[in-house]
Amino acid sequence: MAAEELTITYMDVDKLSNNDDVPEEVFSKLEENNVIINCFTDSTTSSNMTYKSELCIYGEGEAQGYFSINGKGFLGQKKYGNPVMDLNITIKDGQQGKGYSNYLIHALCEYILKKNGKTGGLYNKEIILNSIIVIDSDASEGFWSKVGMKRNRREESKIADSRGYEMTTTIRHLHNNIDKIINKQIIERNWKRRKSANSRRKSSVKSSTNSAANSSANSRHKSSVKSSANSRRKSSANSRRKSSANSRRKTRRTR
Repeated sequence: MAAEELTITYMDVDKLSNNDDVPEEVFSKLEENNVIINCFTDSTTSSNMTYKSELCIYGEGEAQGYFSINGKGFLGQKKYGNPVMDLNITIKDGQQGKGYSNYLIHALCEYILKKNGKTGGLYNKEIILNSIIVIDSDASEGFWSKVGMKRNRREESKIADSRGYEMTTTIRHLHNNIDKIINKQIIERNWKRRKSANSRRKSSVKSSTNSAANSSANSRHKSSVKSSANSRRKSSANSRRKSSANSRRKTRRTR
């Protein structure tokens, strides 16, 4: 990451499916310390719909990562139980370990709820929120557990066909958990910023105090040196006057 703090912006600019190029409208808004997460509908068929969020970074003409959710739950189809949908996420090697995954997921969940809340009505929105998201196996070293996915306990369930999948969650739970993670990160970042500002203020006050103390000490030292010099000069002058007076008295006696 750049030395300065990054600003992460969410956008929803449509683009062609299976095209990794960053859309011109997004690319034109990228700056050195600004990362854009662009969300869009990647593809739609009679039985499936795919929503996708892409990681767009300054200086890179191609998306540096993406997160997608695919399934029939977005179409409002609910013959029985809750629809099962799958997800995919990938980030290029040079951009891993920077926390972008959380924002890719959060941006897409926000986009899905906003889009379907307007066009699908409350009934369809509830289907989407309760749709089950599954992954075959967790090779993320605990990442999916952190964002709210749990071990699948419904392998034989008639409510949802999640047989054979290792972990599951719902869009509702995924959105709620990732929202908490993002808010916690914002709080921690603001706390660190305030702590750093307080540290700089204390350092400035201490430096100012030390400077004033040094100035006062120097002033006292100069005053002391000046007083000592004046004292020596007066003492020397008095001594000379006394010596001269004694000399004159001796001369008169001799006469």
